[in-house]
Amino acid sequence: ELMTLGYPADTAKKPSREPVEKIVCYQKWLF
Repeated sequence: ELMTLGYPADTAKKPSREPVEKIVCYQKWLF
């Protein structure tokens, strides 16, 4: 799920692929 959510964001910003995934994971952890 984390990857799927980060995929769309990654396509828009490839260089920010790692940071985006980390942020998504962080949000999931908070939830």
